[in-house]
Amino acid sequence: MAYGRISNGKTTRKINSNPKKKKKCKCKKKCKCCKRGPRGPQGPEGPQGPVGPQGDMGAIGPQGPKGDKGPQGKEGEKGPKGNKGDTGPKGDKGDKGDKGDKGDKGDKGDTGPQGPPGSSECDCCATPMQAVLEELKTLKATSVDLGTVDQIFNNIDFSSDDVTISDFLITFPAQGGIQIIPICSIVGVQSSAITDEFPLTPADPNCKCCEEALRERLATLTTVSVHTTDGGTFGIVTGTIIGLGQGIVILDPPGVGTNPAAISICQITGMQVPRPL
Repeated sequence: MAYGRISNGKTTRKINSNPKKKKKCKCKKKCKCCKRGPRGPQGPEGPQGPVGPQGDMGAIGPQGPKGDKGPQGKEGEKGPKGNKGDTGPKGDKGDKGDKGDKGDKGDKGDTGPQGPPGSSECDCCATPMQAVLEELKTLKATSVDLGTVDQIFNNIDFSSDDVTISDFLITFPAQGGIQIIPICSIVGVQSSAITDEFPLTPADPNCKCCEEALRERLATLTTVSVHTTDGGTFGIVTGTIIGLGQGIVILDPPGVGTNPAAISICQITGMQVPRPL
């Protein structure tokens, strides 16, 4: 601080060369120079000072209430494959699947033992019946009644060239057309040309079929009534047995004017014999 002197002609006083600091008044009287004036209005707010250093972190407060669930985040990357788990219990049986492709043909197996002789209507009865028809053709029988399992044909003229017998078929004119009948379906034929001397196919011991047992039983009888598969003339035939061969029995019905009949044993469904006395 620097001080100087000023003189007004009467007194000399020191002055403060620093105008910012006022000299304390030592006057005992309250003069205007020493009396404090009223407080002036508040000046405008100064500019904000620089940000001070961050204070120490306060104590952590209590946990707040649980907030609302946020939206689902994006799916994360697929994790590594886990270890194989234990085998679960066996499930219910599922529906049957579609049929698979046919497999390759297997190797041929060993030849099995020979089986018993088979049953063949053509071997046991059809062949002998064809022989009966061929014999009637040879004898040129002019009136032959022929019955099948569901039809009857009367008065067939075997002397006609229109009647042919071959390959287990018989062909003849009837009912305004040509009839072709499989011989295995013939139940019987009836003609005056059939007698007790009519040739029949002898029994073949190597031919085993259903007719064998019935044929052997017929061999022990003299009179019989047979029921057949025919529902007409040959449905029930009663007569004396005058001929018996492989698959064929010849019955001579009682009475005058009734011709003998050659019946296929394979077409017999049952028979009735007289009660013994």
